[in-house]
Amino acid sequence: MSSRLRSRLIWSGRDVSAGDIASGPGPVAAAALTQTKHVQAPETVELDLPAAPRDQAIALLHVGSEVEHALMAQYLYAAYSLNSDQDSEEKRGLVKQWRSVILEIAREEMGHLATVQNVLTLIGGPLCFEREDYPIIDPELFPFPFQLEKLTKFSLGKYVLAEMPSAEAIRKLELEEEIEEIKQRVHVQGKLNIHRVGLIYDAITRMFTFGPMVEGPQEPGETKPHSYVATVDIQASSLPFQVAPGAWGLGNKEILIETAHDRNSALHAIKTVSLQGEGDRKSVV
Repeated sequence: MSSRLRSRLIWSGRDVSAGDIASGPGPVAAAALTQTKHVQAPETVELDLPAAPRDQAIALLHVGSEVEHALMAQYLYAAYSLNSDQDSEEKRGLVKQWRSVILEIAREEMGHLATVQNVLTLIGGPLCFEREDYPIIDPELFPFPFQLEKLTKFSLGKYVLAEMPSAEAIRKLELEEEIEEIKQRVHVQGKLNIHRVGLIYDAITRMFTFGPMVEGPQEPGETKPHSYVATVDIQASSLPFQVAPGAWGLGNKEILIETAHDRNSALHAIKTVSLQGEGDRKSVV
């Protein structure tokens, strides 16, 4: 994952509730945990990059792509770390069930990765299949190091916290107790302050949302309307070069792979990935 691009992410606000935060033993990144005294505005992220909106969108899509790639490999490793050589049919059935669930999540990440490549293709951006070597330690973005490890309640709890929806969505889904239980399981007390991956997709969505064109440099202290990817940068002719859902194979027709041919379909693709993955409708299993 490009640390150079991540260093240009500017986070504002904080999507947490009031409360003290404490870290515990294990690989919990202490730098990702802070103390808060009051509730602030919902968090947003922007890319501090002096470039055209299309280039900023490409950079954000690359960050999202590398996150999906890293998560996909983690879920695959966790699924195949399970020992199916058990002493009873009941236990073998449980292992098979657990592996099936984790593999399904891994396939979802694969679909997200493919969809991001399709949106990159739509705006003529270079594809991105890069990923840093594990462990990936970035307390500015992730609450825990990204690393390959066996599937345990501890590691599963970290995955849930890393991809959990906003605090507001958790309240709407009535999952506060479940999240608190998971925090205790991974030795995190209080409120966890992380930069949710879904916020990157929110930023990409803003880049594709139609609005007034911003031209010329911004003067100090001047507030300009939000810039967006220009219509001329959106190439409908790229559709034949995008991966289609039917090409997935293995009978996994339910895997989300979205194509895009215009602004609206690009917005739909990004929002759908966000909602299924790290967005506000992600449920905790």
